[in-house]
Amino acid sequence: MAVWAMLFYLAWRLRLLTAATAVTLAVTMVFLIGLSRIYLIEHYVSDVVNGYLVGGVWLILGIAFCEWRRTAPVAPVGVMRKRIAAVSVALALATTGYFAFNTANPLNPTLEPVLQTTATPATLIQTGMLPATTQTLTGVDRQKVNLIVTVPDQTGLKDAMTAAGWVLAPSPGPFRMMTAVVDEWTGRPVTDPIVVPTFWDNRPNKLAFTQTTTSDTADTPVLHARFWDSRFRLESGAIVYVATITRERQLDGADEESITPDTGAMSDKVLGQLAADLTAAGAGTHVLR
Repeated sequence: MAVWAMLFYLAWRLRLLTAATAVTLAVTMVFLIGLSRIYLIEHYVSDVVNGYLVGGVWLILGIAFCEWRRTAPVAPVGVMRKRIAAVSVALALATTGYFAFNTANPLNPTLEPVLQTTATPATLIQTGMLPATTQTLTGVDRQKVNLIVTVPDQTGLKDAMTAAGWVLAPSPGPFRMMTAVVDEWTGRPVTDPIVVPTFWDNRPNKLAFTQTTTSDTADTPVLHARFWDSRFRLESGAIVYVATITRERQLDGADEESITPDTGAMSDKVLGQLAADLTAAGAGTHVLR
């Protein structure tokens, strides 16, 4: 924070930027740096706030030192002094570049998930071997698991859902989320469907599907299907997925106030139709009552 803010301060002092522009750019840059740390799950919010506070202290000290030095008499700059400054900057850049391209922190090895085998996937939820509900990021109950699907692989699940008339929803990145918020605010038709992720067994949904039409707006309740790999396999090697089928608005779940427990409870007709469609596409299905 202190480094970037100081650069904008120097740009203002050198009259490259106006004061308003320098402040706006500095605040924006610092905010985006902190946001990126949180979005990439590199730091907690408290770490980012602490960085803002510590960086602010060093920024104040740096500006105070620069302003104090402005009152000191300026010595004439000779050729030798310029050469020493140029060599110092060149050495600093070379050293920084060397360590940046030749030093790497060792990454922790990724642990492969433990897979288990089952012959009765329909009983995994009822027997308590798997969680029966999903939660939001803050742990609020969101939905009940109401469908179990077995397919040979992830591609098989995508093909089966597509054949059943569902559309694969893209991953909701920051730009898509902002677009969805604008669509909801203006009431425009949904051009890029958003399915807000929820968590099951401390993991966000792996795949999400939706049923929308070109006339649907962000306020129109539509069907959303979220799938998680249960980390159970059949004897044949088929993947056991757990799923929630929910009728909700596009951004339900992004706002905690719009969440009610068990919003995933669907009618037997909807679940039965989806199960029949998936079975016709070659998937194994088990509806949970």
